[in-house]
Amino acid sequence: MRWLFPLTAFALVACSGEASDPAAAAEDSGVATDSSVDTGKGPIDSARDDTTTVDTLIPDTATPEDSFTFLDTSAAVDTFVADTAVDTGPIGSGWTPLPATTLAARRSHTAVWGGSSMIVWGGCGGSEKPIHGDGASYDPTTSTWKVVKDAGLLPRYLHAAAWSGTEMLVIGGITASGPFGYTAAKDGALYDPATDTWSSPISLPGSARYSATAVWSTTTNEFLVWGGFSGSANLNDGYAYKPSTKTWRTLSAASAPSARNAHAAAWNGTKMILIGGGIGGGYANDAFAYDPVTDTWASIAPPAGYSGRNGTTPGLANGSKVAFWGGRASFSTTDLRGDGLFFDGTAVTMLTEPAATILPNPKREGPTGWWLGDRLYVWGGRGSEGWAATNTGASFDPASKTWSAMPSAKAPSARYYPTAVVNPTSGHAYVWGGYNGTVAYADGAIFKP
Repeated sequence: MRWLFPLTAFALVACSGEASDPAAAAEDSGVATDSSVDTGKGPIDSARDDTTTVDTLIPDTATPEDSFTFLDTSAAVDTFVADTAVDTGPIGSGWTPLPATTLAARRSHTAVWGGSSMIVWGGCGGSEKPIHGDGASYDPTTSTWKVVKDAGLLPRYLHAAAWSGTEMLVIGGITASGPFGYTAAKDGALYDPATDTWSSPISLPGSARYSATAVWSTTTNEFLVWGGFSGSANLNDGYAYKPSTKTWRTLSAASAPSARNAHAAAWNGTKMILIGGGIGGGYANDAFAYDPVTDTWASIAPPAGYSGRNGTTPGLANGSKVAFWGGRASFSTTDLRGDGLFFDGTAVTMLTEPAATILPNPKREGPTGWWLGDRLYVWGGRGSEGWAATNTGASFDPASKTWSAMPSAKAPSARYYPTAVVNPTSGHAYVWGGYNGTVAYADGAIFKP
């Protein structure tokens, strides 16, 4: 089955490592590296979490280390408060800094909106060390952070995470990195913020993996986990986990996407939409829709001129609408993209690149994004001009099909692959963490349109 969405005039948007030579293995798997910046030891140059997001940045120029550090998350930590306005009402349009957190700076972490708070978990430092196994939740009604209970899992980064409405799934990721390669995980757990408790560990039926995606299916009440990299090969299998029965099932392989990692995925209300990613020798320019009710895949023909890529925004869902924006189209450090794809449930169209007068350095890898109301927002990432991190953004209005510049005062410092979640009650977005090519961050900001 193949979906051939008609093109319309309505244009809208959105790692790999061999033991002997991680950089070479990354190229073979379609994960880009940059020898002018990277040490060549990391799989996270342009891997995507989805996450949301996820988490997924280039290593800095630190000397590779022979060991990694587990953080001690067992000690009790008090809730901490900063002198920042409580997010219960209007804070004025634009950016307001988030209060400080005791979490260490990190990248390749995940963040989800957990019903009443933003939950940040896992990740790694700027040079992939230390690897973090802790997390914290930000409560916007009190403007406070609280460290979440220890998960009982090995610290990890480039894992996948998703929110069910009551629980956060954490699955897979890298649990160790060093000169002899990367150790992928196949385990995970469910976190319930209402009780601050984790489930017993659960394990994927298939291979251990990182740079996979996870979404929550509202039609079957399952987490859908797909693809990724095993540490030696791209994967093209997927699994569904149903918390109510604590059981896994294998997703159909018929007409499924080819093996890939660092792709992007989102749930549009009835299907999981999946695009791009690193494949052997390059990047995929295809898209697919998976229906968990019928356990079937359908390919989606992208618009003419859309190039293969990874390093896009996470899949950005707004009801039946799903958008993906930006990304990296080849191994060249300057071959970045400022366009994207938009799915409205019936048709797929291309989102045009914003003008540089609206979004400076508009071609970007590793931006984040979100929907607020009917407007799509994209922010940050590293641009093709100077291969530098950015801290500017733009919003797209689907009614007028136009881009507008976002305010920049008090925005977070320049970074790529930060996480972003939306508080649907207040209509605010929270951007946190990320990397600027030298250091990772433990700060962020609230955005109100």
